[in-house]
Amino acid sequence: MNIISNALVIVVENSLYYFRTNFEQKKILLHYDMNDSDLVKSFYDLNPTEEQVSIYYSVYFLILLFFHSFSILDFYCSKDLAN
Repeated sequence: MNIISNALVIVVENSLYYFRTNFEQKKILLHYDMNDSDLVKSFYDLNPTEEQVSIYYSVYFLILLFFHSFSILDFYCSKDLAN
């Protein structure tokens, strides 16, 4: 009976791995989103020129793309190692 309950626990943990990982990533992203909104407000409080705003958005987009690609890569690498 103990073997069956241990097997059931392992199956449930493996099934919930994706959801647990996704939840942790969203918690981290929420923290960054709150900080980012403060930074954006501070930036606009400085009254930037249109050129500065354009540069800001370009850099910001590249940074988001860079970190998002790493989070996807980390997720798939950790998923392969877990199985």
